[in-house]
Amino acid sequence: MTALELAMAMGETEDRYAKTVFSPPAKRKLSRPVRAALILAAVIALLALLGVAARETGFLERLFPGEKFETFSDYVNHIGVTVENDGLRLTLHEAVTDGYNTYLVYSVELLQGSLEDWDDTDHMITPLTEEGYPVKMGGGVRQPLDGDDPGQGNPNRWVYLWYNECQMNTGRIRFRLFGLKNHDTGETFNPGYLEAEAELKPCLAKISKEQGDGVYSNIVLSPFGLRADVAGMDMKKLGTGKPFRGKLEYVYREGEEEQKIFGSPVLRPDPVRQDVAVMSARFRQPVDIRGIVALRIDGVEYPLETGPIPKQPQQPMEQTQVPELSAEDRQALRESLFADCTPEEVEYAADNGVYRLETRSLALWGNEEELHLRAWIKASVLKGAYDRLLDQMDIAPYLCVDGTVLRISRTGNITSFYDAETGERVFALSLDFTRESANNAAFDGDFGKVSALRLIWYPPAGDRIVLDLERTE
Repeated sequence: MTALELAMAMGETEDRYAKTVFSPPAKRKLSRPVRAALILAAVIALLALLGVAARETGFLERLFPGEKFETFSDYVNHIGVTVENDGLRLTLHEAVTDGYNTYLVYSVELLQGSLEDWDDTDHMITPLTEEGYPVKMGGGVRQPLDGDDPGQGNPNRWVYLWYNECQMNTGRIRFRLFGLKNHDTGETFNPGYLEAEAELKPCLAKISKEQGDGVYSNIVLSPFGLRADVAGMDMKKLGTGKPFRGKLEYVYREGEEEQKIFGSPVLRPDPVRQDVAVMSARFRQPVDIRGIVALRIDGVEYPLETGPIPKQPQQPMEQTQVPELSAEDRQALRESLFADCTPEEVEYAADNGVYRLETRSLALWGNEEELHLRAWIKASVLKGAYDRLLDQMDIAPYLCVDGTVLRISRTGNITSFYDAETGERVFALSLDFTRESANNAAFDGDFGKVSALRLIWYPPAGDRIVLDLERTE
């Protein structure tokens, strides 16, 4: 069973928190049950004001029925966090994780209009370490829980299962919802930016208690996958990764029935420790690990015991940090950026109370068939020091045409670096828009109608920041 095949038909399930409360006769003392009901109703109302949803539960149990769910039922994170604006409601329902493999159930509800006009969400899901660092992840798999009833009884809601494998310990999950979109028409619905974040407690696992022959260590076996450090690998030959060619066996307690475990191990470089390789396997369906007492790898046995999953080094990964450029390299980048135009020193600025964006040099020109942007933009921090960790999404460009904001494809690149002299992050934007690259059916291809270019940045904290840049020609 693949991750996509995990989606199963589910019925509506919800907690029955609503209570009927009758007004008592005049001049009569309230009975204890009635007082309790009134207190409960007040608490429910308060929780609603605080953005805590009455939790819908049972999603993961229906996805993994019977014995499969029993293997991790005690470690399901019942989140129940809801955020909304005038147009959309986002809810994080349930999640389960071993720190590396994560299953999340969430829903998106349209509060005005009909979902029949849309076919997808514009969103970003980011696993985080406990310290809040974004985690390098594989391609996430997203699937409606039930294609015949994607809203679980609500025609204006989509309920999704999201699954992902990470290379570092996941301690939190951040969900950013930007709006809805229609791939056929190119239309978008952006009533406002929503963000929800939740802490995730990992399940217990079987971990190695001895180092064996010293080749494999820090073994972690969970219901969802296997992970182990591997010593003595030639990191140059390993490259970005390759299949594990050794012999792997699961050793069961005497009298325990062996299971068929589907998941082929691979070898990869560790994202933090440069001289360590990692063997990992993602199971296609949850495995009951309670009867497994050891792993046998290439004939060497590694005893296992139940315990908490050990934390890997949590420092930011080198490849996700904003690089620092020398003054000479910065000048060379700037000269290359504006080689085919003359920039204007025009200042546009906006902030969200935590981060601030401002232009220093800008050139925005074109004709009816194309549009070109060259910009030198700095990001600074209003509170605290700048975090050099790269954001999962940098700057997204939109066109402003006759009062309508349209997102279309572009060519070019966004270069980002850290300026140690000023403590700021710099974006060097070289973007080109042409009729050939545009894929938004709502745009007729006439760039002469474009009055401004909107840049939207989703920083590590706070709301999005919007800059509307007018043409400089």
